[in-house]
Amino acid sequence: MNQPEAGSGRPDPSSERITPAYASSENRLPEYPAYALRAGCRDGVVPVRVVIDTDGNVAAQQDIPDRPLPSDECHMAFRAAVQSAVKDWKFAPAFRQKPVPGPDPRAPILRWEQTPITIYLDFEFSFQIVQGKGVVRTR
Repeated sequence: MNQPEAGSGRPDPSSERITPAYASSENRLPEYPAYALRAGCRDGVVPVRVVIDTDGNVAAQQDIPDRPLPSDECHMAFRAAVQSAVKDWKFAPAFRQKPVPGPDPRAPILRWEQTPITIYLDFEFSFQIVQGKGVVRTR
C-alpha cells in the first residue's frame, strides 16, 4: 500500500470513496395487486436487486442471491407489481471519488474527481393485508 510521505499533504491513492445512489422521493411503491387480493393472497415478501446506471436510471432488476422467491401464484403477482413500479424509478447516480493533488507537494488535496458508476441496491418489499386492504412497505 502506498502511504503519503509524512507532512507531504499528498493523498493516499487508496483513499477513493464511493458516493452512493439516492432514490428520488418521487419513486412510487408497488401497489398490492387487486386481483391477488381477490384471489385470497395474504402476506409475502419480495426481495429485489436494482441495478442503477451512471445516469441514475434502473438498468436491471435481479433476484438477490440466497434470497429465493417462492414460486406460488401470490408471490409471482407481488413480483410483477414490484417489477412494474421499480422499472421507472429514478436515482441520483453513484460516484467514485478520488483525490487529485495540487501542484504543490506540501499543499492538501486540490480537488476530488468524480466519476459516475453503475451500482446496485437491494430492496425488500413486504406485501400485507391490513384491515382488509392490501398494503406494501419497503425496507
